[in-house]
Amino acid sequence: MWLSIALAGHGCLLAPLTLMAVMFAGNSMLLWAFVIGGMAMTLITNLAALSTRITIPVLFLSVLIDVGVIITCIAAIMN
Repeated sequence: MWLSIALAGHGCLLAPLTLMAVMFAGNSMLLWAFVIGGMAMTLITNLAALSTRITIPVLFLSVLIDVGVIITCIAAIMN
């Protein structure tokens, strides 16, 4: 269940929305790296078949990274 939430929810919904926010805010390469790194963290832990004790905190950390990037983009657009 966590694998499908992480890959489908984060990879198909949250990461593209975050990348769209980055593009609207000016296409910063640093923000692109954060979004791709967050998605890579989730993908690697799932493909490595690590236990849920590791997978779930990594998923939440990557979601926090995406939320932080979105907040940064909103702040950049407001200025």
